[in-house]
Amino acid sequence: MLSLTIKNGGTLGLLRKKYVEIKRPAVIKEYNKYIGGVDLADMPIELYCSNLKTRKWYMRIFYYVLDSAVVNAWLIYLRHCWQSNDEPMPLLKFKTSIACFLGFSDTPRRRPGRPLSLKSEGNPPQKIPTQPTLTPTDVRHDGYNHFPEFGKDQERCQICQKKTKILCSECLGIALCLVPERNCFLSYHRK
Repeated sequence: MLSLTIKNGGTLGLLRKKYVEIKRPAVIKEYNKYIGGVDLADMPIELYCSNLKTRKWYMRIFYYVLDSAVVNAWLIYLRHCWQSNDEPMPLLKFKTSIACFLGFSDTPRRRPGRPLSLKSEGNPPQKIPTQPTLTPTDVRHDGYNHFPEFGKDQERCQICQKKTKILCSECLGIALCLVPERNCFLSYHRK
């Protein structure tokens, strides 16, 4: 292989390059031996990564750590499903169910910005329409702490769309009928 170089005198000259054998460090040998495991761990993280654009470098690290934690939880879930011969859910559905579960809260959410009506005008504040949130199936069918409660206002039943004041205590605001003609409360919580 030939290359042009400038010598100390400033003239161009040709120099021959040689390949020199050097001993490979043991660290490089170990890294190359186990690189497949690193690739297998990074693949599911990059498959459905939280690709939120930010200018802060530490937020990118936070999102990577969060994705790593979710993928590690999914791998533990897969191992549990294989040991108990259950059908595992895919990673995307697993991440979606985590997001749905963490999105529930006991406190009602306020809309940002100005109120819909001013109290100084004497108009009563308008009720902000809220959409009922769907309960994850594992919480919905677990059979624990699902008790009917009376709500303040009538809402539409999740199953038959008729008006009712009965809410489920565990499903956070899901309105369900509980009358002799139709027991939507029971049918909603059965598999």
